Amino acid sequence: MAQLTDDQVRHIAKLARLNLKDEEVSKFSKELTSILTYIDRLQEVDTGDIGEMEQVTGLENQWREDKL
Repeated sequence: MAQLTDDQVRHIAKLARLNLKDEEVSKFSKELTSILTYIDRLQEVDTGDIGEMEQVTGLENQWREDKL
């Protein structure tokens, strides 16, 4: 992934309603690019044979009988 430009970072900040200083723009440009690059790497992982998960903690719902 190419490095995000300062204008792109300012646009993202505007969408998030953040007021960034100029030195923060260059800092977040590097950090956001790093995050997006990592997400691109995750997209390459083959998850085709992995089933869906409903609960990762192993807890189960405790249901009570309905009373009329």
